[in-house]
Amino acid sequence: MRVPVLVWLILVAPMVAQELPRTRPNITGVFPHGAQTGGDAEITIRGRNLQNISAIDFVTSKVTAQVLETKHNLVRARVHIDAAAEPGRHDFRVVGPHGSAMAVFDVGSRPESFEKEPNNDMDGAQPLEFPVVLNGVIRPRDYDYFKFTARAGQTITFDIGAGRNDSGLDAVLSLLDESGVEIAYNDDYYWFKDPHLVYTFPKGGAYFLRIFGTGESGSPDDDYRLSAGELPHVYHAMPLGGQRGESVDVRLFGVNLGGIGNVVLGEGLAEAEVVSRGKESATVRLTVPEDLASGDYRLHIESAALPVPFAVSDLPEVTVTTESAGNKQDAFPVALPVVVNGVIDAPRATHHFSFQVDEPQTILLAVDSYRFDYHLDPVVILYDDSGTRIAYQDDPTTNSAKEPANVDPHLVFHLPKAGRYFVRVRDNAFRGDQNFPYRLTLKRAEPDFVAGIVGTDDTLFRGREHTVIVQVRRLEGWNTPVEVWAENLPAGVTGPGRVVVPTEPTRFKGTCAEEHILDGTKVEYPLQIAADAPLGLSRVRFRARGVMNGRVVEHEVVPRYWFRPLKKTQGFSQAADLYATVADLPGLVLGVPDRVPAPLEGEGTIQVVVTRLDDGTAPLELRPAETPDGLVIEPVTVRPGGTLADVKVSASAKGSFPIILEGKTEGKLLGRSHPIMIDVGAAPERREVVTNDE
Repeated sequence: MRVPVLVWLILVAPMVAQELPRTRPNITGVFPHGAQTGGDAEITIRGRNLQNISAIDFVTSKVTAQVLETKHNLVRARVHIDAAAEPGRHDFRVVGPHGSAMAVFDVGSRPESFEKEPNNDMDGAQPLEFPVVLNGVIRPRDYDYFKFTARAGQTITFDIGAGRNDSGLDAVLSLLDESGVEIAYNDDYYWFKDPHLVYTFPKGGAYFLRIFGTGESGSPDDDYRLSAGELPHVYHAMPLGGQRGESVDVRLFGVNLGGIGNVVLGEGLAEAEVVSRGKESATVRLTVPEDLASGDYRLHIESAALPVPFAVSDLPEVTVTTESAGNKQDAFPVALPVVVNGVIDAPRATHHFSFQVDEPQTILLAVDSYRFDYHLDPVVILYDDSGTRIAYQDDPTTNSAKEPANVDPHLVFHLPKAGRYFVRVRDNAFRGDQNFPYRLTLKRAEPDFVAGIVGTDDTLFRGREHTVIVQVRRLEGWNTPVEVWAENLPAGVTGPGRVVVPTEPTRFKGTCAEEHILDGTKVEYPLQIAADAPLGLSRVRFRARGVMNGRVVEHEVVPRYWFRPLKKTQGFSQAADLYATVADLPGLVLGVPDRVPAPLEGEGTIQVVVTRLDDGTAPLELRPAETPDGLVIEPVTVRPGGTLADVKVSASAKGSFPIILEGKTEGKLLGRSHPIMIDVGAAPERREVVTNDE
């Protein structure tokens, strides 16, 4: 239902209403984080608020899952991967009566194995047979050692998938010779902080691979997927994309490419013909289907550790090299509209282009590289025919750890007269590398926008208000307001007919109170949930519409992954729906650890975070629902408004004892905690920090 009211809501002030706790599911780890096509795998999902999970939904229909077991901090499930499923990362959600949560699952094309403890030193190193996809976990101060044999002159690729699968592991790869001397090392190779090593062994013999966390970090949720062997690995494709309906020769750059087989675009959208093969490069001929939508896809190279990005556009495309475009005095001529593909392959390399316009017009000069997970920090510069610089852009706006970064320039400029103009593309710091590819789009600007929901899942509490955050990014000079609305709100949930997103970008403070400007505008879309709204899950779709220069533009509003500074999964989710679950608001939420150590014949402490939502004014009493023999647990009284409590535990018997705390006020039960294991006589562990938030 929608109420036909026009509303302007800008996020410039904090909400006055009480902030509600995050009671929906929260996923902190998945193991294994992937599996091979054409088979089944049992996985364990770890996190909080996972009790009563009833379903696991994948966006693709070619991966399905069955829930086997649920606890408050764990879900076990069996996943089936169809043989035709596209390799790569796939979004899935766990769904329960109290909400849903999204995570990712990596589909591979090779058999999988597992790390076997103990393998914490060279003496206990686990043997490796190549090629391998191995699933492991790094705990605090944990080192995983693997032993393998290499031939003289053999080039082996070692690639860790952790951050890109949303694991918390910041992994490090280290190669050791037979005597334990380190011969190669890598920490952060990708933007998402996963390491990658390619090593050609000068002599045959036994070697060791060591995997560990930066600063000896780790946790039971810090998993990784090691792909290793004499595998083809493609660093980038050139060109980085192609025009719809056209045939393009794509050169692949990497290692071990002499034996590559099938090369497929997306989920079987088109198969490329292998034209030539070499150790470090190969060429394939790809015909881009004419009916394929413009956007970003993946090229899958048979047996390769990772796919490579490949964009599809509506524009003519050209490919340049530093040899053809690196001379300022002989700029490479292009005709608008065009997409130029190139590589800033050496320090201080700059690519120069010239173009002609017959009349004054507003043009777009956009360089994309970060978007494809490459480390080029591009700059675009525009000059007139006299050589005077008339426009420049590095980043679209300021970057901060509080919002997803973007270093790809998106420059819109009005050319005041007909004539010849020049464009330069280089790295911001004059860096260069064989793996710094880019796509430069030069065209007459066609104002547009993209709209997204901040977050993929929400729980809507009956009788309360809820706010959905919508963000609009203006492209190619769009400068008029945009209207946003929900198409299919569930019964009992109402919202405004339209929320207008103004043209002013959102401003926010950085970590040191410095001023930042968002590359876009955020607004609140308020929802009212009736006290009798039907319980359950709905898949809500939002749309956005704007008018500029008489042209109407309308788009889906696609959810974006929840952003946290240490989270490496960013951008738009694979599904266009916001998963919204209508649920009853609990009267009490108790944040407690899963396990608490307690000394024998001594006293331990359960630290409790109390969130009371019953609006009551009487004190709250915390006590165990039942007390096992051998334990004494003292009740605690929490005053109204109190948020912290220490519950004391005394033990006279050694062992592990499960308890549940419950909160009552004036004899009425408000809520219970999840089960807590009291480990009597156990050595103290690093204290678990518990909150009632994500």
